Amino acid sequence: MGEKELCRVRLPTKLLQELEGYMPNEGEELEEFFCRALKLYLAHLKKDEIKEELKCGYREMSEINERLADEGLPSLCRTISFYEEKLSECE
Repeated sequence: MGEKELCRVRLPTKLLQELEGYMPNEGEELEEFFCRALKLYLAHLKKDEIKEELKCGYREMSEINERLADEGLPSLCRTISFYEEKLSECE
């Protein structure tokens, strides 16, 4: 894991007692447990952050698609009108 720094944290007694009940094995020290728990929590935060960025991106794309559709609609109508006009000339 590399270099380590001392980090002192005060925990409520009840939380510490609950934490000790979740220690997976007796050989694991509290330090190792906190490192694993913190890594999992940070991964969870990053995942949530990515989800939020994706939501924003999809919203932006939806707005862009709507604008493009609005811009393309008059052109499409002109194309259809032109096609129908040419078609009626053939009859």
